[in-house]
Amino acid sequence: MHNNRLPKSKRLYQDSLIGALFNSPQGKFVQFPFCVLYKEFKEELDSPAILPLAPKKRFKHAVDRNRVKRQIRDIYRRNQLCCQIGGAAVSILFLDTRLWPTAKLEQILVPLLLKVGEALSQPQTGQ
Repeated sequence: MHNNRLPKSKRLYQDSLIGALFNSPQGKFVQFPFCVLYKEFKEELDSPAILPLAPKKRFKHAVDRNRVKRQIRDIYRRNQLCCQIGGAAVSILFLDTRLWPTAKLEQILVPLLLKVGEALSQPQTGQ
């Protein structure tokens, strides 16, 4: 019935992992209107997990924050094959103060997810 949902296994919800991601990220990519933080957690996570963020400081209404987070989750769900790195936590922070159409956000976010995938796969081949 809910084929278009992002399963819980692909969402980052553990407080310990979220804290570790923000305290010491492995890398960071910024392309307006997104800031992407990522860190590899081989033992804790089996598949990549994302955490979409839309700060209350930028969007005062919960409806707007929820819309942005829904857009990010939807873009990731449709393009999750581009970031198939096991055990990675990815936080996607929305930086702008206005709402964007999903098509424009997808054009910006998909290359960022590809960069994250490449960055996480390079240390594995070098070791």
